[in-house]
Amino acid sequence: MAEAAETTIGVNPDRVSFTVALEAARDQLITAENVLPGTPGPGVIAEAALAALLPKRRTRISARKVKSALSRYPGNPADARPLTSQNITHLAIAIYAAHPSTPTTDTHTPATPPVSGRQGRRDRTLQLLRTDDQRAWSLKEIADTLGIAHYRSLCAQLGHWVTDGILSRTGRGLYTLQPQWRSPQTPAPPAKIADLPDPSTA
Repeated sequence: MAEAAETTIGVNPDRVSFTVALEAARDQLITAENVLPGTPGPGVIAEAALAALLPKRRTRISARKVKSALSRYPGNPADARPLTSQNITHLAIAIYAAHPSTPTTDTHTPATPPVSGRQGRRDRTLQLLRTDDQRAWSLKEIADTLGIAHYRSLCAQLGHWVTDGILSRTGRGLYTLQPQWRSPQTPAPPAKIADLPDPSTA
């Protein structure tokens, strides 16, 4: 519909009728005339849409009217727009200069130090699953133990960790640690250098 409107100068895409385009598309399910890319001409669907354009939308303005008496969002009584629909006759654009930013008096306020002992959600989850790394943990168990109320956000993070190879999904909502993540990552001890023979004894 948007491509059909672009072929004609001055036609707004919102004037293209969805019903007309849908009916034209249904008629093409069997014949499929002029629908492949590179076919010369605007196409059957575009021709039908351009032949039955909707009238131009009138530029009007009015306050929001709540028709349902049980709506939780009533109208704003302080709205400056008219209650009845009025045609827009002109537009006025006002450009205001930006106010200079005023510096704060206290410019040497130290930043808040980070709270010690606060760990990320991934580290807390790994520590929890390592307490019993031989079984599968459910999403509810992990969320309840860690005190996470939003299950959906935790489920998305667990899915990312499955993709990263940290966890494996054994069932619907069941997760277990990959074998290489079942113990804390510790640096490997430095390799010992073999004692070379004493050249004096050679």
